Amino acid sequence: MATIEVTKPNYTFEEGVHRVISHVQDKPLWFETADISIRPSAEAFLSAILVPAFESSCDITIDAPLSPVWMSNIEEMSKVFAKWWAYRGVEFHGVRKKTHIEAGNRKTALCFSGGVDSFYNLLRGSHKIDYLVSAYGFDIPVGNADRIASFHRSLRDISEATNTTSIAVTTNLREHPVSAYASWPNSHGGALAALGHLLNHHFDRLIVSASYALDCDVPWGSHWKIDHLWSSESLQVIHAGNEIWRSDKLREIMNEPLVRKHLRVCFQNTGSSPNCGCCEKCIRTMLVLAQSRQLDYFPGFENRESLAESVNKLSRIGQYLMKPYQKLLERGVLDKPLAEAVEGLLKRSRRVRIVPKKFLKNQFHEISKRIKRPFKKKLKIIYSQTSSNEYEK
Repeated sequence: MATIEVTKPNYTFEEGVHRVISHVQDKPLWFETADISIRPSAEAFLSAILVPAFESSCDITIDAPLSPVWMSNIEEMSKVFAKWWAYRGVEFHGVRKKTHIEAGNRKTALCFSGGVDSFYNLLRGSHKIDYLVSAYGFDIPVGNADRIASFHRSLRDISEATNTTSIAVTTNLREHPVSAYASWPNSHGGALAALGHLLNHHFDRLIVSASYALDCDVPWGSHWKIDHLWSSESLQVIHAGNEIWRSDKLREIMNEPLVRKHLRVCFQNTGSSPNCGCCEKCIRTMLVLAQSRQLDYFPGFENRESLAESVNKLSRIGQYLMKPYQKLLERGVLDKPLAEAVEGLLKRSRRVRIVPKKFLKNQFHEISKRIKRPFKKKLKIIYSQTSSNEYEK
């Protein structure tokens, strides 16, 4: 069985930047920040690459002590993954159990992207937030300096207005060969948990915002069934905000000046503007705002052409998104052109036969067994494109 080799993480501090680095399959994987100290946590690196290891059917070798609670939780998580995505279990080699666990500070951090879910937990959630933790290299590529600078300004403004401490971590995780072809919708939960383990000497609770309401139980990389299983003795990972749908969260917070100025739901926009206004996520958000007569108060959406025309340009939506659009129609306040456009989108989407994800996963593994190694990367790209890009926190 193939094995991913992970070296013991090391910490450096140079020119005001804290960095932790491990060599994964002889290639450097790193996280860094100039905002606050980070620790060389083995759990952080393994959380980040765990789903890619599952997808590649690889075991993991690491010469570093690990939290017994984290290891036990991963065993439980693998059972969920097996049901969802037919992953086989990952075995850890060379592992020693930690004998000394340092307690974290009694503070709470929120994974923050500027999207509806994380804004809702910041402004309406039940937890008092002390830290806002964001990452460059997740949905904003490391090389996109304009978008990073734009988001960084927003993060500082939001942090100052909410009396929280902002932490921006940069990483090459999604560019690393081990995870570059992995499904981000499946693996992003482990990446978020990694941030918590790197920083858990500053706080002992990490809030991961729910993407879906509890009654929409779809397999997803951050989910109420698995988020808590990224925890260790010194870090509690909490899945929060699944009591209501995202559209209802937006209605709760749309009058907040911070949200109107800084809301970011788009991962496709390549410029410095927060949102492209053309992708499905932007259009879905704009529909909710238009329905409430609030769209004009959100300058962060670039595309100002007819919203009905934008909906008509969408070829279809996934089955898991049908209910949010149906709920928009049921409220009965869309104007006639918009209502007709949404009805047309739903009709187009119902006509498409969706191949079950589990079937695709099994077919991918069967085909990959029969082809030569140089073509496997291309096949992984094709498979990853069948996954949703719905991620937003």
